[in-house]
Amino acid sequence: MAVTPLYIDKATLISKLRLSATIDVDTLAVVDTAISQVRASFFSRLTSAGALAIVDYTVNENPTTFNEYIRSLAATTEVLWTSYHLICLLPAMHLETQFAIKNNFDDQPLTRDAPALRQYMDELMAMIEKNLGILFAALNPDTEGSSGFFQSFSCGAEEPFIIGDNHIGLGF
Repeated sequence: MAVTPLYIDKATLISKLRLSATIDVDTLAVVDTAISQVRASFFSRLTSAGALAIVDYTVNENPTTFNEYIRSLAATTEVLWTSYHLICLLPAMHLETQFAIKNNFDDQPLTRDAPALRQYMDELMAMIEKNLGILFAALNPDTEGSSGFFQSFSCGAEEPFIIGDNHIGLGF
C-alpha cells in the first residue's frame, strides 16, 4: 500500500521538497518513511479526530476562509515536517551508498557545517511548533490559552508560513 500525506497530494509534496527530478525507488522509500513519521506525529499532536477533521476542510491554494487557511497551514506544516525528517534520512542514505564515507560526508554541504545545520533544523522545528500551536488552537478553541489566540493572529502577508515559501536558508 502506498504511503500518502494527509493534507497535500504526494506529487505536490515531492515537488515542494525539490525532489521531483531526482526521485528513484530508494529515495521514494525514504520519502515514504518521512511521510509515515509525519502522519503519526500529526495524529499524536492533534489527536486522530483533530488531524482527520482538517482533512475534511476545503483545499484552496489561496485561502479565503478560516477553515481553508487552517487546511493550507496544515499542508505547509506537512511539507516542513517532512523536510525536517528528510534532512536526517536522505544524507544517511546517500552516504551509505558511497565507498569513501568519510570523504563524502565531509564534502556534503549539509554535513560539512554542523552548527549551521543545527541552527536550520532548530528554526525549522520552531516554525513547525508554531504552526502546530495554531492548528491545535483552531481545533480546540475552548482550551485554556486558546481563547484570544486568534484575536492577535493574522493570516496576512507578514505571516511567513505560506505553502512553498522558503524563508530559512542554510547560507551555503
